[in-house]
Amino acid sequence: MKALYWHLWFYEEPLTPLIGTFELNVCHFINILSQSDPPYNVNVLTKSSVKENDSVELTCSSNSNPPANSYQWFSSNGKRLAENPTYKLEKVSRHTEAISCTAINTEGKNCSGPQKLNILYPPEIKSESSCQSKILTACVCIVDSNPPSEVKCFGPDSSKAFSSTSIKQNESLTIFTLQGWLGFPETIQCFANNSLGSSSITLEAPQNGIIIYIAVASAVVVVLACILVYVVARRCGKRAAQLHVIKNEQNEMKITQNKSDLEKIM
Repeated sequence: MKALYWHLWFYEEPLTPLIGTFELNVCHFINILSQSDPPYNVNVLTKSSVKENDSVELTCSSNSNPPANSYQWFSSNGKRLAENPTYKLEKVSRHTEAISCTAINTEGKNCSGPQKLNILYPPEIKSESSCQSKILTACVCIVDSNPPSEVKCFGPDSSKAFSSTSIKQNESLTIFTLQGWLGFPETIQCFANNSLGSSSITLEAPQNGIIIYIAVASAVVVVLACILVYVVARRCGKRAAQLHVIKNEQNEMKITQNKSDLEKIM
C-alpha cells in the first residue's frame, strides 16, 4: 500500500479510481488462485545414472490445483507397482524396464512418459563373439557395457594389439571386427574395459579355409601350367613336322630338276 500511496501523491490523482483498479487486480489474482486443474507437467525424477545392483528412489512430480493427493506407478507392460509419491527400486539391473507414474487429484489425473533408467555396468563379452575362416579370417568381438568399452585384440603373446578393421557402436554394444589373410594367429585374445571393470575372451581362429584356398589355387595353377606346356608342345611338334615335309618336298624338287638338266645335256 505504501507504493500505491506514493503513486497517488506523486501524480496527485484521485484516490477512488486507483483503489477500484487495485481491488479489481486483487480479485483477478484470487480467481487465478482458486482455479482448479487436473495434474500437468507430470515427470519421474531420479538420479541421472545408477550402478547395477544398487537401489534407487523415484519421485512423481506434477503441477495442479489442488495438489495431487494420489499416485500410481506402472511398469512398461502396464503392471501396477505402487501407490505412493515415491517408489524405490531394489538392485536395479541393465534389464530393468522403463517406469511411469500417474498423478491424481479431485479434478482428474495425468501420466508421465516412460522413464528408462541409465544403468551403469562393466563389460560383458557376448557369446556370439567368434572367428570364421573362408577366404579371409574374420574375428568379431561383441561387448555389452555402459559406459561403452574400449576393445582391443591381441595375438597369443599379448605383446601387440591388432588394428581393427572396423568398430561399431550400437547403443550399449561395441562391435570390434578384425580381418586378415595369411599369417593370422590361431588364437585371438579380446579385451574390453570401462570405468567399472574389464573382461576378456580367447577366440579360436580356424585356418582350414585358408589352407584349402591355397591348395585349390596351387592345383589350379599347376593344371593351367600343364595345359599350357601341352598346347605349346603340340604346336611346336606340328610346326616341326610341317617344316620337315616342306624340306623333303624341296629336296625332291631339286633332284628332279637335276635329272632334267642331265637328260638335256645327254
